[in-house]
Amino acid sequence: MKKLMSKSDFAKLNNVSAAAITKACANALKSAFDGKRIDANHPVSIAYIEKKKKQQSLKKDSEKLKKVKTSNINNEIETGTFDNPIVIEKKEPHVRGHNAKKENDKNDSSHHTSKGIEVPQHIKKYLYYTLEDVINEFGTDTALVDFLSAIQKIEIIEEKRIKNDKSKGVLVDRDLVEKGILNPVNAAHTRLLTDGAKTITKRIVAKHETGMGIQELQKFTSEQIGNYFKSMKQTIKNTLKLLETNE
Repeated sequence: MKKLMSKSDFAKLNNVSAAAITKACANALKSAFDGKRIDANHPVSIAYIEKKKKQQSLKKDSEKLKKVKTSNINNEIETGTFDNPIVIEKKEPHVRGHNAKKENDKNDSSHHTSKGIEVPQHIKKYLYYTLEDVINEFGTDTALVDFLSAIQKIEIIEEKRIKNDKSKGVLVDRDLVEKGILNPVNAAHTRLLTDGAKTITKRIVAKHETGMGIQELQKFTSEQIGNYFKSMKQTIKNTLKLLETNE
């Protein structure tokens, strides 16, 4: 038996707009369209109703998940605790063929991209995700957008924290320490253990052959070693001045 309904009533039944029903009457509901009304008992109408029910059910589930994720993210941002920052456990796929090298590279340098850009700890797992991995992880575009928005907020907070620490003198620029302190120390140490050791030994032997005593040789050796650290000390001194200027 036919169950004729107006377009507006059929739209309300399916929680869609009247415009959507008008469009469907020219396509999916064409067989059920009877004059100005729609036969709700027609097979295509029944299929349409079931389809809309499933879509609305999925939408509700997605919105619930979105609210839960957003709530958790906001709580972490407010408290400043990111012990488990938006990480969903995922079984790592078995890597074969030419992707094996990529996996090895990832393990060797899991915190940087191939161009040396540093990747934050809480998002490093997504560095080698494929599009399929992203879809499996988040399911909907809204969930992915929420995740990226949360990551952006976290990075903004982290950037502010780093700036505050630098202004308080808690943090020192890594590149400045490496170039201004570590490199000069390593260079002086290397020169002393290679060419320096040979040169100093030859000079000590020569001094000893001229009759120089032990105390004089000790003083001479100390002076020779000190020469290798003069340039290093000056470089470090300049670095400390630069740090004081930036405070």
